[in-house]
Amino acid sequence: MKSKWRRLLKIKDNRGATVIMVALSLVIIVGVATFAVDIGYLMIARNQLQNIADSAALAATRKLGSIYEERLANGEKGTYTCNPSDIEPVAQVIGAENQAGGVSIVINSSDVIIGQWNAIDHVLVQTLDDPDAVKVIARRDASANGPVSSFFARILGINSFNVSAQAVAALSGVTKIGPKKLGVPFSVPKIWLEDPATYCNQPIQFHPTKKPKGCAGWHTYTIKPSSDKNERDIIDGLFNETFTSPETIAGETQYQFIGGDLSQQTFDSMKALFDKMKDNHYENGDLDNNPLTWTTGIPIYDATDCSNPNQSIIIAGFSTVTITDVHDAGGGPGGKIIMGKVNCDSIIPGVKGGGGGSIYSSKGSIPGLVK
Repeated sequence: MKSKWRRLLKIKDNRGATVIMVALSLVIIVGVATFAVDIGYLMIARNQLQNIADSAALAATRKLGSIYEERLANGEKGTYTCNPSDIEPVAQVIGAENQAGGVSIVINSSDVIIGQWNAIDHVLVQTLDDPDAVKVIARRDASANGPVSSFFARILGINSFNVSAQAVAALSGVTKIGPKKLGVPFSVPKIWLEDPATYCNQPIQFHPTKKPKGCAGWHTYTIKPSSDKNERDIIDGLFNETFTSPETIAGETQYQFIGGDLSQQTFDSMKALFDKMKDNHYENGDLDNNPLTWTTGIPIYDATDCSNPNQSIIIAGFSTVTITDVHDAGGGPGGKIIMGKVNCDSIIPGVKGGGGGSIYSSKGSIPGLVK
């Protein structure tokens, strides 16, 4: 008899423990459901916001690039002071056309930050003077678009979540130039960009070598030996459109150089090329709208002085040159002059930067994400 009672009491004890375990399990299940559903949905909304921030930053910075392209084409010089009203709406359109968590995103003007990208410290310095980068914050919180509503988390008293994402896009130094972008078979050393006040406003001359006045060299676009005839063949090939410049990578590609004046015949070919190209448009190799000038890409070779560059030299970066005349001033050596300006702070149209790039490169007008 006692044995039966013991068995009955044991059953009752197990049932009570089971009820407690089920209750505890329900709490855990609710907690797991809260985490799985609400956090999962929150991450989806966050990823959508990140895509919007990325796209908006790229679009806004591309607008900056197009402004610089237009300034280059029109020959505008000096500091460019950005008007935020030219940039902010571009980012805001991207937000309005996309959703995060089922809501079209309004991007506040205060969440479009314009400035200069410091590639060394990896920070954006806010400024409207000569900006090259845009930061965009896309958010769902009390300040814009409302928080993301919760589902199961309401059981725990959490009705919504704040979430945001940000991105920075920048016009960065060019590290690679595609075919047909470098229109002249001459170059200047990187000392031009290290000391722009001395060099960047002077004519391009090839004599006397080892002097600032003759700080330039002819090249072959390859490591093919350079000579007066080879240079003339290249110039004639550019004129007849039977030769195009190859893809060039800063820090890797080498060109063969030759210094000093070339023959009168070769220089006349250079004059003919200038006369032809100055009347062209962007698609045909002229980056400006002025029929009296020719603006084209130019490589920067890796030399820190004006020594005669009679050797194969690595290309350190890229810029543009605006040529106003090619003429022989006479008077013997040094009379052959290319009048123009190497644009040491220019934008190269239609080219993407290299995520920072060399300090010896102009910036590409097509941005990339840097943060």
